[in-house]
Amino acid sequence: ARSRAEQGTPDGLRRLVAVLARVCEGLAYAHQEGVVHRDLKPDNLMVGPFGEVLVMDWGIAGHVGDPADDGVGTPGWVAPEQAAGCRPAPTADVYALGGILHALLTGGPPRTGPSAKMWCDVSTDPPRVTPTGPAPRVAAGGAAMDPDPARRPPDAGAFGAALTRWLLDAERTAEAQALLAQAMTEVPAIAALRAEAAEAAGRARALLSGLSAYAGAE
Repeated sequence: ARSRAEQGTPDGLRRLVAVLARVCEGLAYAHQEGVVHRDLKPDNLMVGPFGEVLVMDWGIAGHVGDPADDGVGTPGWVAPEQAAGCRPAPTADVYALGGILHALLTGGPPRTGPSAKMWCDVSTDPPRVTPTGPAPRVAAGGAAMDPDPARRPPDAGAFGAALTRWLLDAERTAEAQALLAQAMTEVPAIAALRAEAAEAAGRARALLSGLSAYAGAE
């Protein structure tokens, strides 16, 4: 409910993307240590009362290089190669992070429908990541959910860095828009002063026109 309420405002959406960037920070540490979560989705992310960000449910986490196993994860969020039973890799978590960004942008998961169909479609029918919003943010989500793991950001740290860059740009844009809005409130006063100045210049020209070239200062 909080997510849906915040999605409707630019400030709210920036806060949600900032939370996702924090999630990426935690996962970047896990990926550095060779651990892959393999079940990332909104239900497994929590924000505490003091703003702390928690990544929950590491029950099916695996280590990079572990033997391949049967497909694990949650339909609708799982990467194609993970559904196919490939070895754990950070890029599979990046795919799920892209799905979470998709949910922030659109209010819903990248896939819906019966679990069996979603499990099958993820390997044969790439998701159509076409949410509305600023192009860099949409592009980040699309790159993270590329069907080819080699074309995704290599790990959560790289994906989080892309989100952070967008957040910095968005904050600068918001500040510029606020300054522009403040300046626009001065437009009527500026126009009034210009009209007053033009009127004063007209009066001055009228007064000067009646003076001779040799008139004294008085």
